[in-house]
Amino acid sequence: MAIKACTISKDYKHGIRIQQRLSSTSRNNCYIQATLLCFYLECKDIDNAMHLFSSITNKSNYMYTVMFKGLITNNMAEKVLDLFGKMKIEPNQFTLSTSFNACAVLNNNRVMKTGKKLLDEMPENHRNDNITHQLQQLTC
Repeated sequence: MAIKACTISKDYKHGIRIQQRLSSTSRNNCYIQATLLCFYLECKDIDNAMHLFSSITNKSNYMYTVMFKGLITNNMAEKVLDLFGKMKIEPNQFTLSTSFNACAVLNNNRVMKTGKKLLDEMPENHRNDNITHQLQQLTC
């Protein structure tokens, strides 16, 4: 897809032109939404990424994980915790792991409490050595 190529090359102008030509049906396709979200975040257009993310009615864990990773990359890890607190679906292991990455980046009192709460609430089937190790590193 052309938007993916623009994301890789960080060709913002061309990507925007492609995005403007998408039909409304295409814009509601979850694959295209995720690709556009990656494009905006990679090109550091946080406002459009946030606008798109908030307009997605059925957010999947994949969408949350993409958004969280992009926010961390753009030095906005605090926003990850805000969005995580508003999640209306059960986070999967990838979303949780990315959330712990945000906690590790921030490493403050709010994060310590949030990280411990996340670990306490995490279903056993989501726990693995990587997530547990990340939280242990955070609390040391």
